[in-house]
This record gives sequence, C-alpha cells and structure tokens, in this order.
Amino acid sequence: MSALLLVALGLNVAAVLVLYRAWRAGRRARPALAAGGWALLALAFAAFAAEGGPEFAVVYLAIATALLAWGLVGWTSEPRPQRLRPTRTAPATAEAPPAPGRTGRLIARVLLVGPLAGLAWMPLGLALTGLLPGTPADRLVLGFFAVLVGWTLMSLWFATSARLAAPALACAGLAAAGTALVWVVA
Repeated sequence: MSALLLVALGLNVAAVLVLYRAWRAGRRARPALAAGGWALLALAFAAFAAEGGPEFAVVYLAIATALLAWGLVGWTSEPRPQRLRPTRTAPATAEAPPAPGRTGRLIARVLLVGPLAGLAWMPLGLALTGLLPGTPADRLVLGFFAVLVGWTLMSLWFATSARLAAPALACAGLAAAGTALVWVVA
C-alpha cells in the first residue's frame, strides 16, 4: 500500500468523522464544520485520483465513505432505555426492556440502507449501459459508476431520514422506472 493511498484513507476517515460530528450537532452545528468535512472529502478524492486515476477515485471514495459511515453510525448507536415512571409502591430502579418494534425498525433500516438501496439502482445502471454512447466497455463502467453513486446517495438518504416511508417509496419508484427503462432499451 502506497503512502498516498494511506493519506487518502486518512483524509477520508477524518472527513467522515467531521461530517458525523456536524450531523450529530444538528442545528447547533456551525456551517464551517460541515464545510470542513466536505473539503476533507474533496481532498481525499484528489488523493485517491492521484493514486489511481479519477475513475478509480470515485469507486474508492464511495465505498470507503459508505463503509466508514455505516460503521460509525452502527458503532455509536445504542438503544435508549425508556424512562420508567416511579410508582408509589416501589421505586423504579431497573431499566425497561427495549420496545418490541425498535428491533424490527432497525432491521428494516439496515436492509433498506444496504442491499435494497443498491438493488433499486441496478436496473437504472443496466439501462444506462444501453443508452450511453461509446464502446461497450465504457458504457458498462459508466453504468457501474452510476449504480455506485446512486446507491451511496440513496443509502445516505435512508440513514439520515427520520421516517423510512418517503425514501422507501422513492426506492421502489426508482426500481420500477429503471426496470421499465430496461424493457424499453432492450
């Protein structure tokens, strides 16, 4: 592994940490914090591009950023204990068990963020390979990059959305539109 690749990975880790910090701060976040995170991400892209070219930099940046963000959110999230109301007969000292629906929502979010967001973009990437100009190899690479970028954006939307209904409907609509476009192109 070259030194430039290590620098790029270090910049990518720093960018994800800064953007995560800005996201967790919510409305209290300073705009400079988020801008700094995006600037670090741009520097990581430049370092990846210097190492392997811009076509590989997009892939490296998308995959590394998604894996780092998923890992960071998964590592730092923990179920919040429910507050117990004190009763007159006994003081509430034990924590309540997690709500039964919370586990199902967590599983649904993980499935939507990961494989289902990618599957929604697959038909669109396949349709793009038939619509784009150029050699078959170029079209295949551009379609693959479109799937990676779309998958990353859809995953970010799922991961940051408070409710899953709107992104899930958009994901289903995108999959249906991509499938219809594949039938038109083929």
